[in-house]
Order: sequence, then C-alpha cells, then structure tokens
Amino acid sequence: MTIETDKQALERAYSQDQDDQKFWSLGEQRLMLHKLQAEFDIQDKPADPVPHSIFFSYMRFNTDNTFYSKHYYYKGGTDPIPPGQSAADRGSLKYFIKDMATYARTGSSPDGHQYEDAGEHLENIKFPQRFCYCAFFMDDLYWKFLMDEETPPKPTVIFHKKKRGKAYSKHPHAFGPPSRVITLMPNRRTGLADEREAVVMINRMHGANGKKLPINVTESFAFDFWMRVKYAGNTTSGATLIIDPGGDNTGPPGPPPDLP
Repeated sequence: MTIETDKQALERAYSQDQDDQKFWSLGEQRLMLHKLQAEFDIQDKPADPVPHSIFFSYMRFNTDNTFYSKHYYYKGGTDPIPPGQSAADRGSLKYFIKDMATYARTGSSPDGHQYEDAGEHLENIKFPQRFCYCAFFMDDLYWKFLMDEETPPKPTVIFHKKKRGKAYSKHPHAFGPPSRVITLMPNRRTGLADEREAVVMINRMHGANGKKLPINVTESFAFDFWMRVKYAGNTTSGATLIIDPGGDNTGPPGPPPDLP
C-alpha cells in the first residue's frame, strides 16, 4: 500500500488526463456556500439563485464492511434554503443536512420532517428535475474528503468525460463548485457527538450551452470524490480512497426558483 501525504494525493488526483481536471471556472466561484451565506447576511435576495430543495445521499460502511448508500429528497417550499452558519439555524442547509442524516439513520426526523425516497447506490443516481443542493454525506468519523489548496479550500471532486470506455457530460454549467459541510452527529458508541463531513454542490440543471436543460433532455455524469483515511498514530499520511458516483440530469427543472 502506498503511503502518501495529502499533497501527494492531490498531485495524483490532478495528474490525470486534461479532460478529467476540475472545471470550476467561468464565474462559478460565486456559487460557493460561504459567498451565498455572506449575501444572505447583507441583503434580502442574493445575487445568485439559491436552491429551495435538497438531494441528499447518505453513505456509510456496514458492520460487515460493505458500503451502503441511500438517497433522499426534500422538495422544500417557496422560500430559498440559506447555507446557514450552523445546524442550529432552523431551515438552513446545515440544519437539513443534520436532520436528513438523522432520518437516514433512524427513519425519523427530530422535527417530524418526511423525506422522499430517492433510490439507493451511487452508480445510477436520478437527480431531481430541479435546481437544488446535492449533498453527499459520509457517516464515518475517520473518512475525510481530500481538500485542495485554494482559499477557501474545496473538496477534491473530479468530473470525467469518459470512464471505463463510456462517454459522459462534463461542463461548468451543470454543477456549482463543491463545498465541505461539517456536522456534529451523536456517536452511539461513545455517547458523545463527533464530526461527519458532507460534500455539497449546487445542481444548476443547465446544459453545455449555459442554458436550462430542454424538456426530456438527459445528461449523464460521472465523477469521483477523493477521500482520505489517516493511518493510526500518523498525522501526515494515510490511504486515499475514491468513491465514484454517477447519475443523470433530465430537464426541465421545476420551479422554484425561476431560472434564466
């Protein structure tokens, strides 16, 4: 097993073919969660559209070491969902991530929310036909998303034009750049709360031309989350693990919000 630092893992992630490099550009940085929250804090309506709904993918490892994933959908209402500073901000993205994770664990929400079943497994995700947050939550204390070296740092997510011989869509208009959300969750073994991580992207439901996907047009995506698990007693090195979801967007997105 190769022992490498986070920096070495990053270099390996971005040393792939040029077509498989990250593509957060063309002003997409404006969709970062911290920027959205700053706009919420200073004005009633942010400059960028803010999702009203959430696609939530819950991931964990079972006691027999098999990988488990289950998806849920929160349709929301007429009000946008701000990112929020903490899970205590009722109605915020961070609030719903914790609430949906609890729902995935227990089958019930502390506040009585009911979330729509949106399938399972990561190979054939059917994203909602709606402009929405997409949150991928890893319910394991020791699995951390590999972060790049930008300011602020973002999780390393690699989209592909081709994977295992199959062609996929890849353009900067479909998804906003990823952000990491850290949530404190109860640990049943210790009786305490500890950190879990989620990667959040905004599914913009736009095609390669930068416009909304037309009715019944489907785009397929393949992408990788690069994650790290530290070796015991070692703070600088660890194992790199890649989780490789794939899914389809089908237009048109449903309101709200009303997108150009």
